[in-house]
Amino acid sequence: MNKLFSTIIFLLFVAVLDAAPVETRFSMGAIVLGAKQSAYQVGGDQVLKELRIRTHIDPKDQNAWKWLTEKTLEKSPPFLWIVIGNRAKITPELVSGLQRFLFSGGTVLVEAERSHQAQFVLGELRKKVFYKKKITVVKDKELITRTYYILPKTTANTLKTIKYSDRILWIESNVPILTHVKPHYSSTRETAIRTAINVVLYTLTGSYKDDLTHLKYLMRRKKY
Repeated sequence: MNKLFSTIIFLLFVAVLDAAPVETRFSMGAIVLGAKQSAYQVGGDQVLKELRIRTHIDPKDQNAWKWLTEKTLEKSPPFLWIVIGNRAKITPELVSGLQRFLFSGGTVLVEAERSHQAQFVLGELRKKVFYKKKITVVKDKELITRTYYILPKTTANTLKTIKYSDRILWIESNVPILTHVKPHYSSTRETAIRTAINVVLYTLTGSYKDDLTHLKYLMRRKKY
């Protein structure tokens, strides 16, 4: 009898271990090329705060951003945010690292400063990573424009994507995002935050609105 009781206790213990909650907190990778990383950390931290407040998903409290270099790219989480500055240079190590990252299932969001040089480097980086693969402007009814917020056409048209088997690998923003995400309200800030939230949730799930777990939060957002 004691042996049977011990067996039951052991099986219950194993069942509890199997039922333990899965880690759902996440990190995001970031690389700043040809600019000061510190100039983008405030915007990055604010993006995490807005994600917690508005969507109730849970980035890691400490080190949620993994600030990387082309030499540490292999340590990036599945979502990588690249900022290209005026002094950015494209190296073979960066190109091959991004190709491995994308091939392994990663997604990249890349933005450039408004200067002609930074925009040129962005285009050259895309060509080297993808060779001749076509990039297209996001249409106003694509999933990424309504993953959480319904982005207007004017905002959707600032994004371009490259897909493979219906999965978005590469997202380009024609306008800066992180520099516009600041603690104080403005229309530019709000647009940048909504764009960032849609992109992050899309890359995390791909079908956020189809997940009924989040339905109560979506309904709550309508009252926000």
